[in-house]
Amino acid sequence: MNIKTLLKGNLKMNIGKIIRKRRRLLNLTQTELAEKIKTSHTNISFWELGKTNLKAIDFLRIIRILDLKLEDFNECK
Repeated sequence: MNIKTLLKGNLKMNIGKIIRKRRRLLNLTQTELAEKIKTSHTNISFWELGKTNLKAIDFLRIIRILDLKLEDFNECK
């Protein structure tokens, strides 16, 4: 699965759930994560809720900061 496919369509809600779960596990607030990737906490909220699409660069920043791998998103298929 490539990143562009992963970030579009019905998959974005599942991606958001994985991001939220991992962020909470690491005890990060949306604001703290937003500061680390240089975006707003509103964007983090929208991504976690599947309301907007992530740009590939933001997705890569998030998975780096949250110590995730692309394989962690296999359940999104």
